[in-house]
Amino acid sequence: MKYPLFRAALLAINAIWQQPWACVQAFRLDYDKAPLYPGAALFPYSLYHIPWIAYLGPSLRDGIVSSPDIKTESTLDGGILMVAAEDRLDPSNPEHLQRARVLAETLIARTGYQKRSTAPA
Repeated sequence: MKYPLFRAALLAINAIWQQPWACVQAFRLDYDKAPLYPGAALFPYSLYHIPWIAYLGPSLRDGIVSSPDIKTESTLDGGILMVAAEDRLDPSNPEHLQRARVLAETLIARTGYQKRSTAPA
């Protein structure tokens, strides 16, 4: 799992499908119910899980202010690529997890994501 490979794949896929957002993420069934390392705050559940690399298209990029801890780059289509770690994402690394949290919060805020209730109607 090398960053350059996943970065290239995400950009290539998005060049074909041209989605407003996309991300490469880590996933564990209980990431929102058990700390990812001792003493860590719970990572909130979302569609984006634990994002490693995130893309926002031009329509979602406008006015974005990124954290100085997040590496960003403009994409050829006018979007933005945001990266939690340029090496393998390690959710047990406090710095990686904090940056992944920033990416998740950015994706949630920019896409209008709202968690759906899983309770029976």
